[in-house]
Amino acid sequence: LEMAAGTVAGTWMFLRLARLVCDQLAVSLDKAGKPHAKAVIPLLRKILLCMVFLMGFIFLLQNLNVNVGAMLAGLGIGGLALALAGQKTVENLFGGVSLVMDQPARVGDVCNFGGSSGTIEDVGLRSTRVRTADRTIVTIPNSKLAEMQIENISARDRILLKAIIGLDYETTPAEFRAVLKAARELLEKHPDIAPKSRVRFVAFTQTSLDVEIFGYVVTGDFNHFLEVREEIYLGLMDIVNELGGGFASPSPTVVVNQDGSIEPAQKAPGEENPPKRS
Repeated sequence: LEMAAGTVAGTWMFLRLARLVCDQLAVSLDKAGKPHAKAVIPLLRKILLCMVFLMGFIFLLQNLNVNVGAMLAGLGIGGLALALAGQKTVENLFGGVSLVMDQPARVGDVCNFGGSSGTIEDVGLRSTRVRTADRTIVTIPNSKLAEMQIENISARDRILLKAIIGLDYETTPAEFRAVLKAARELLEKHPDIAPKSRVRFVAFTQTSLDVEIFGYVVTGDFNHFLEVREEIYLGLMDIVNELGGGFASPSPTVVVNQDGSIEPAQKAPGEENPPKRS
C-alpha cells in the first residue's frame, strides 16, 4: 500500500510538472516573439497529461501485484481489432496535430470553412469547437476540418471597400466631373484608406450613370471597417448634394391595361411625389 500511495503521489507530482512545463513554454514563446506558436500548447498539455496518467496507472497496477506484462500481452492480441475500431480516432488525432502544426487557423480566429463560419474556440485531440454567429457551438472532427478549405478572416490586413453608385441623367458633364474629382479626393485624404484607391465612371444603364468606388480599408477589425465605410458613404452623399448632382431612382412601375394602354402604377397611401430638381 505504501508503494501504491507513493505511485499516486508521484503521478500527481508529474501531472503538476507537465502543467508547469506547458505554462513556462507559453511564457518563453511570448518572450521570443512567437505568440502564434502558443496554439500547440493546449494539445501538447493534453497529450502529456494522458501519457503521465497512463504511466502512473501502469505503475500502480504493478505495485498492487497485477501481472501488467500478461495484461499488455493480452491487449496486444486484440490490438489489431482495437486499431481498426479506433481508426477514426487516430485520423482525428493526426488531423489535430496537422492543424496545430500548419496553423491555418488559431484559437480566437474567425474563419470560413465548408460553407459555415465562426470563431475557433478550441482545438482538441479529436475535434475542433467553433462558435458561430448565432452563438452556437459546432464540433467538427479534426480529420474533416484538415481536409476543408479554411479561409482565415482574422489574418487579413485590409478589407475591401467596393460600391457602385448611380447618378441620374439630369447630372451635367461639369457636375459629373466635379463629383468624380471630389470623391477621389475623399478617398485619397482619408487616413484609413490604402493608396491606389479609385473612383471611375464605369457604365451607362437605363436609369443611371454608374460610378465605381474601389479601395481597401487598412484594418482587420470589421467593426472599424463599418465605421470607415459609413464615413465614406456619408461623404459621397454630401459631395453629390453640394455639387448639384443627384442619385438615380429605380425605374417607375407601370401598369399595362387590357386595352393596351399604359399608365403609372398607383402610389401607396401617403406616398408623395419626389421633389423635382431645379
